[in-house]
Amino acid sequence: MTERFASPLLDRCPPSLPPTAYTDPQRFEAERRRIWAREWVPAGRLSDLAPGRMRPVSVAGESVLLVREAEGGRLSAFLNVCRHRNAELCAAEAPVGRLIRCPYHA
Repeated sequence: MTERFASPLLDRCPPSLPPTAYTDPQRFEAERRRIWAREWVPAGRLSDLAPGRMRPVSVAGESVLLVREAEGGRLSAFLNVCRHRNAELCAAEAPVGRLIRCPYHA
């Protein structure tokens, strides 16, 4: 006879989130304010970005530019927009130069 496993913490399986929790724009916006904007968020693995490269990633609906220095490999992150005209700074992975240059302003 097989003994049934009993959880020491749960006497029943708790209900899961309703389907709208994954699709509702208002809920997503509330989570962005309460969670994503207040906590550290993983944006990838260091080994996925070679030294001397930059790459845009999406974090909670915001475009973030990850930049890894060629010498030393230090990692930095910036919003991927120009502060003057909101132009996208980097559309795809690219080599890092001395400056990040806005394509709108050059």
